Amino acid sequence: MSKLKHLWIILASLVPLTSLSNKAQAQFDPFISQPQMPPPINAPAMSIEQQMQDRIERQTVTPVPNSISNPKLATAYVKDGFEHYNRGEYQKAVSAYNLALYYNSSYAVAYLGRAMALRKLGDKHNAFLDARRASHWSRQQGNMKVLNAAERFKRVIYK
Repeated sequence: MSKLKHLWIILASLVPLTSLSNKAQAQFDPFISQPQMPPPINAPAMSIEQQMQDRIERQTVTPVPNSISNPKLATAYVKDGFEHYNRGEYQKAVSAYNLALYYNSSYAVAYLGRAMALRKLGDKHNAFLDARRASHWSRQQGNMKVLNAAERFKRVIYK
């Protein structure tokens, strides 16, 4: 348990530091079920946080052909996922990570966060697959902190 807590601390410290590199383009991963987003909301009075919460609550999981590249919104959803995870709301955390991956399908931190939430929900197989994806994308982007955390988490999943 202390290893998982240590991995979580490392992962939480990486969120503000990680961003999209121009080298890694968002690509479609046919093995990930990503949410279909509702049409844009044309109400300027609604804050970004309210829009994020509204989308999480109305989320339906269906495959989409490509993701939309919006790194700022993806980072906001990852932070929202961390908050849900810390409150013990693992299903909402998974939904937030799904939305982060919708906006940036190569976001290694989102894959690792989703892997940790899935493990808490008891889905070890998909948690392992997400940890493997996090390892792949962090290696592609040269992010050694996330790569090391993903590799350690892969070893801890089935213990």
